[in-house]
Amino acid sequence: TLRAATPIPLEASDSRFPKSLEMLDHISYTETSKVGVMYVSGAPTSVTEILMHNSGSTRFWTLVKGLGAFRRLTPDPDPPLGVKDGWWPSAPAWTSLDRKTQKDGEYALDHTWITQTLLFHVCPLMPLSMDQANNKRRHVGNDYVNIIYADTSYQGGWDEDLFYTGQLNQVYIFIQALSTGYNRVSVHFRTKSNAEPSGQAPQSESALPDFGPLRPG
Repeated sequence: TLRAATPIPLEASDSRFPKSLEMLDHISYTETSKVGVMYVSGAPTSVTEILMHNSGSTRFWTLVKGLGAFRRLTPDPDPPLGVKDGWWPSAPAWTSLDRKTQKDGEYALDHTWITQTLLFHVCPLMPLSMDQANNKRRHVGNDYVNIIYADTSYQGGWDEDLFYTGQLNQVYIFIQALSTGYNRVSVHFRTKSNAEPSGQAPQSESALPDFGPLRPG
């Protein structure tokens, strides 16, 4: 027979109490995955130029809005914009984004199910600073999956050397806007092997199973 545990009294006067209580916000109730989102236009020569983008085209933002819900990055997160009634949980995954100084931006984007959260690191939503976009790269460089949206003004094609942001990158979803109003979508697997952390070698395309509905090519 299960018995209720005896409650443990917490001394509010203890100086460690506020910090202990704050740790409850860091306990995730969902399984979290993180995906980077970058915007490309013109003829960039480095990934830093890409990360320096602080805006995007109308088609880019239409895509972004379809990925999830915007939330304000505040100490007490609001419900998604446009949601006024009903219960909506705050996303514990936000603990990876700064909610006190908003150095990671004013808004975050996520898609949350009952037990899963998909958090998007949208680079144009993150502000620029004196560190030349290193803060943005700190996030997307640690994402296994990155979505790269290339505007119609982009003057190149798929280029792993250009879009590579960090050692943990494994899969790139390259979306190229066409002048016809459609998008060309391709999935690419990382091949770069320089400066690999221990035990984190890139997977070859043949070693990774298909995931869909997208397929390479």
